[in-house]
Amino acid sequence: MKAVAKKSFLLKILFLFIAGFLFCTPSRVSAAVVVGPTDVVYKMSSNELVEGGRKFDENGVVYETHSNGTAECIKCQNINKTVVDIDLKVTVNGVKYTVTSIAANAFKNNRNLKEVTIPASVKKIGKQAFYNCQNLKRIEIKSKTLTKNTVGENAFGKLAKNATVWIPACKINVYRRFGEMLKAKGFTGYLKILSGGNTVPEEENTPPQKKQQTITVNRTIVKTYRQGEMFSLGARAAGKLTYKISNPGVAVVSASGVVKITGYGAAVITINAAATTEYEAAVETVQLTVVPGKVQLISVISNKKGYLEFRWERNSQVSGYEISYSTNKTFDPTTTTTGTAKNNLTGGSVSGLVSGQIYFARIRGFVLVDGIKNYGPWSAVKYCRVK
Repeated sequence: MKAVAKKSFLLKILFLFIAGFLFCTPSRVSAAVVVGPTDVVYKMSSNELVEGGRKFDENGVVYETHSNGTAECIKCQNINKTVVDIDLKVTVNGVKYTVTSIAANAFKNNRNLKEVTIPASVKKIGKQAFYNCQNLKRIEIKSKTLTKNTVGENAFGKLAKNATVWIPACKINVYRRFGEMLKAKGFTGYLKILSGGNTVPEEENTPPQKKQQTITVNRTIVKTYRQGEMFSLGARAAGKLTYKISNPGVAVVSASGVVKITGYGAAVITINAAATTEYEAAVETVQLTVVPGKVQLISVISNKKGYLEFRWERNSQVSGYEISYSTNKTFDPTTTTTGTAKNNLTGGSVSGLVSGQIYFARIRGFVLVDGIKNYGPWSAVKYCRVK
């Protein structure tokens, strides 16, 4: 009897062990598992949660639910979708969650996205949420509560050219607030009212375009050559300035706009002003000419009939001289004669002039650069009555 009892006892122990093994071993069948007070993990499928409390819905958009009954749009799971309607509410395990926000970078760099609708429940949009969606042409925003403080930086930056944001009918001040908010967040397209809205006059329904930027600078600069001379362009604009010069043989320009003269001739300095959140990019050019110094006219005399003699101080910088004389002190072209002299000369003369007539004279130097004469300033005018 003792042996039978012992055997019966051992059988009971074995039975309990096998039962415990069968009922306590985890099943491979997909089933709900509680991982937190509100988050439930399901096998991934349409309209079901995935690990971490996110939901993959029928529109190919991933959401994250929160214990306060709200949800956030996290990303676009289906990158081939061209049209996305963000849900007003999502239902998980019979519980409804209101979508109140769009996460930072949610749709960033999505090149396939063309249209998106943001529901009225959304109160916050993270930074760069739609940044660089270069084919996104239409955004319908049903929410009227979005402001500069609730929309992240560059949330709407670098969208398709002529992209349009559509908003519900609203008062003018709300429309303007939306326009300012969109511009501040990188948007450069159009802001329009949805069909049926008539509270904004037609002239107000214009794109929130950036202002035209102006570069303030002297656009024509003439400098007398002095080797190594430096000067500042003094350019001013709203955006960051960069500089480029066409002829480094005439001058070079630093990143801060300081010009250093290196030779004679002409050059074009191109100034670029970068775009800002308020202003468009801008370009301006400066024509720089570096000329030789002034030549001094020493004397103009007449020692014999119909004859004038000129004397000047030699300038070693020049390639030659241009001499001009006239019966008119303003050097009217109809009464003015001009001639040239080589750079090694310090004087010259003309004959065949009208006796008793007063003649006015002046001189200037020039430098040949690539076959082009670059003239210096005229000297002071002198005059003489011809014998």
